[in-house]
Amino acid sequence: ILAHPGLITEELASLAKERGVLLEISARKGHSLTNGHLARVAGLTGAKLVYNTDAHESSDLTNAEDAKRIVVGAGLFPGDFVKMQQNALELVNRVIKGSK
Repeated sequence: ILAHPGLITEELASLAKERGVLLEISARKGHSLTNGHLARVAGLTGAKLVYNTDAHESSDLTNAEDAKRIVVGAGLFPGDFVKMQQNALELVNRVIKGSK
């Protein structure tokens, strides 16, 4: 996962796609300011996204409804949140499989 990638370029997003690196849509204040840019670039390049709170304390955590609002606020659709959850699960399964 490339956490809070900011104003990522299409070139770097394409490289992330090629290498199987997920790009983070962040709920964190400050980092979330570039979520719309990231969503657009990921859409252009086919890079996969993952949602993360980037929580530093318990008050930073979000529920599923807030997460969906953040995703929609980035210019995506509620279904994209489901895809992000699937991407996260695929990553966990890859890590588990690789550790055996």
